[in-house]
Amino acid sequence: MKTTVIASADDVTIVVVKPEEIPIVQETLKIYKEATGAKINIQKSKALALGSWNTSLQIMDIPYCEEMKVLGLDIQNNTHASAEKSWNVLTSRI
Repeated sequence: MKTTVIASADDVTIVVVKPEEIPIVQETLKIYKEATGAKINIQKSKALALGSWNTSLQIMDIPYCEEMKVLGLDIQNNTHASAEKSWNVLTSRI
């Protein structure tokens, strides 16, 4: 299994590809929390389901959304819409 983590300042994005990865990520976050005292702010957290992901699968009570920004790029639950929106934002700045 390969889980991708993108970290910037106090923001962390975790990309989970398979449902089997969720318990591993949750356990890792639990260990990190116990070691550092850090907490996840669920109210500021989002889950985004891409493709055929089952949104009835709960991930730490984090609500699903249809779009989010990651490092300034718009990510939506539709790949084409994500590319189009991000490209439009970038080209409008030129």
